[in-house]
Amino acid sequence: MKGFLRRYYTAGRPLLLGFSGGPDSTALLLLLQECSRSFPIPLHVAHLDHGWRDESAQEAEELKRRVEALGLPFHMKRIKTPRGGRNLEKKGREERLNFFSALCRQEGCQALLLAHQAEDQAETVLKRVLEGASLIHLGGMKEVCHLDGMEIWRPLLRLSKKEICTWLNARGTPYLLDPANEDERFLRGRMRFRIFPEIKKSFGKDAALPLGRVGAAAQELKEYLERRVAPFLKRLEKKSDGWVLDLNPFLPLEKIELSALVRILAQREGCFLSFEAVEALCKSINAKGLCKKKASKRGEFLSGRGVLAMKNLPQ
Repeated sequence: MKGFLRRYYTAGRPLLLGFSGGPDSTALLLLLQECSRSFPIPLHVAHLDHGWRDESAQEAEELKRRVEALGLPFHMKRIKTPRGGRNLEKKGREERLNFFSALCRQEGCQALLLAHQAEDQAETVLKRVLEGASLIHLGGMKEVCHLDGMEIWRPLLRLSKKEICTWLNARGTPYLLDPANEDERFLRGRMRFRIFPEIKKSFGKDAALPLGRVGAAAQELKEYLERRVAPFLKRLEKKSDGWVLDLNPFLPLEKIELSALVRILAQREGCFLSFEAVEALCKSINAKGLCKKKASKRGEFLSGRGVLAMKNLPQ
């Protein structure tokens, strides 16, 4: 943790910790407290109560008392999320990020700290593998990234849940066990208590560490390809209704570089392009043919005669 802070922390800047009270975020809070002897950190702690369980309000109050006993500011928000319906996990994640983002701006925080660990990373990688994500998007979560205008830090990504719980238990530190994490209505719950145990039983090995390695290798590939396509992006010309990128001076391009370029540009625009759409666009660029693919309600991607373009659609 000290090494992480030496690399990234700017002295005097506030930090925001997303705190659920579970073992991972409890360990991260304790680590920050112990490191504060070497790194005086103005730390804020935030908790979002989704209201999925009747007892969650009482637990949130207990977390508030625990954090304030440490002399730290505690920010809490309660929402009434429907207990059923589709995309409940996604809605909850969006609510948390919106809450944390607003707090980061309000308090001038350098970064939001989240306590994701190795098993969380493995679940993310496996989910993306099964969804057929491209190689550059198999990387899972990064230790440091930017989202919604805020910097996000995940210093525990290389630690296992077992290591974290052993460390806490050795110190006699209490933590909550959220039944929602075991709820098989949610994909994460099914992964933790059905899919990963079944993989271990059938395959004879724990999949978390190998999947973490796949994610790390994919992240290295993504960073390499981003460096490779950087010279192409310098030729991008902004237009009143989008942008145009003339790739003729670089053609023909390797398919892996070209598809990475298309995906990176789509991600920048907040657009989704299917595997088939990326394939068609890449083929038409190298063959100098014509292609048009709608990426989202926001815009469409076009390629032809060695040129890739994005046109905004009327809202």
